Amino acid sequence: MTESSTSLRLPPETDGFERLEPGVRSFLLESQRRVIEHCRRLLAAEDLAAEHRHRLTRLAGNVEADLPYLAG
Repeated sequence: MTESSTSLRLPPETDGFERLEPGVRSFLLESQRRVIEHCRRLLAAEDLAAEHRHRLTRLAGNVEADLPYLAG
């Protein structure tokens, strides 16, 4: 999984999220929240390999960081 596939961030000079239709924004927010919930469920497993734990932690962190951009 590449870093670009784990983040929705746009360059600061763009206002892409502000141009989203409300229904699209709601869909993306809900999708991102589900990704975070899914990562947290997986991270609760005690037998998770360190590499997977690191990747899931990074993914959840990136998605959480993107939520304010989406919430606008």
